[in-house]
Amino acid sequence: MKALFILISIASIAANICFLSGCASFHATVYGTPCKFAPPIIDGKPELIRIASLLGIKTADKSASDLANDIHYILDRSYYVPSPLTEAEMSVVGDLLSSSEFKAIKELNNFVSELQRKHIIVVQPEEN
Repeated sequence: MKALFILISIASIAANICFLSGCASFHATVYGTPCKFAPPIIDGKPELIRIASLLGIKTADKSASDLANDIHYILDRSYYVPSPLTEAEMSVVGDLLSSSEFKAIKELNNFVSELQRKHIIVVQPEEN
């Protein structure tokens, strides 16, 4: 009985070591090859080319990594989102405008508030 307990303990420790170390042969034995639990590998280069083209980046002879870096460079440049009106400013505007005009201004102010701390990409379609 003692020998069985020792054997099970050693097997348990070995299995834990294999799981923690990421042992490929152990993983292949348990889950098969290719791993049926791993997410499929998706080639993102066509999507990067589409995004780069929208941003006006030349895509010829560039790797996916180069395209991603160029896209990050364009998107990380400075941008300006106006600050929304404060409650005091909104009350002054409410006194000056009619109710329908004030409602439109309030909706615009809420939209500007939602844009805070977000990256904004504006793509203008080419004219035909």
